[in-house]
Amino acid sequence: MTIAVPTFNGAETLDELLAACEAQATAFAFDLLVIDSTSADRTPEILSSHPKVRVHRIAQEDFGHGRTRNLAVELARGEIVAFLTQDAVPATATWLAELVEPFRDAQVACTYGRQIPRPSCQPVVKNDVTRWFDRLATYENQPNAREDFEESGPDFRAFFSNVNSAVRRSVLQGIPFREVDFAEDRALAADILAAGGTKVYVASAAVWHSHDLALLPYYRRMKEEARALRNLGQVPRDSTTSLILAALAGTARDILFVLRDPDYRAVPKLRWVLKVPAFNIARRVAIRRSRRQV
Repeated sequence: MTIAVPTFNGAETLDELLAACEAQATAFAFDLLVIDSTSADRTPEILSSHPKVRVHRIAQEDFGHGRTRNLAVELARGEIVAFLTQDAVPATATWLAELVEPFRDAQVACTYGRQIPRPSCQPVVKNDVTRWFDRLATYENQPNAREDFEESGPDFRAFFSNVNSAVRRSVLQGIPFREVDFAEDRALAADILAAGGTKVYVASAAVWHSHDLALLPYYRRMKEEARALRNLGQVPRDSTTSLILAALAGTARDILFVLRDPDYRAVPKLRWVLKVPAFNIARRVAIRRSRRQV
């Protein structure tokens, strides 16, 4: 099998990622494939320090979230292709074995694992990621069949993420990633489930991953994500009343999270208590405004 990692100027975490992948304890052979979009930082130097890694270089303008992963499938070896983003670092030496284990069932088309926010991540994102994957753990080892997807609407049961995933190569050859600007992973899961395939969440197959976003980048990312979900028919609830209530509830949760989290000292805690309302408002405004970009 192959672990595939698209990269572009990923030097900050790439060496740690490759080392963690190389240290995986498995009963099967695997190789590492990096598709680099002509990085201009230390990425080429880091790749050269890992001689067992296969490197395929493309022009930056040729990159596409779906297109590049489809290329990885063409270049992959074996039936299972695992995908990581360049800033997702396996948390244990058993990550890959656990991510692949469900494929013993021939009906399983794809799996994805838990994302653990880094301790230094800003608290709104940290709480979002932690709560989301805690909810998903409720469905661990319960494959999502076609009827579950059709009934779930915008529910988390339709979730899938290429930050930390694995897919059968034969499935991807028949149902490739779509050419979309965002959420190619959610689109793939929608297509697989619509075709009657099964996906499995593996909570124990965890990676360190989080985006430590300031207010404006956070707003932009939330709007892009909401727009992508609308395009997939997974429309977030966004009546004015529901958004206001969600912002209030989210603010309360995030403030409580900040006060309880031991990773933040007293002064940063106070700063974030004051910042939290703005992030929650930004998220709900982004969901509302995403309608205009569908």
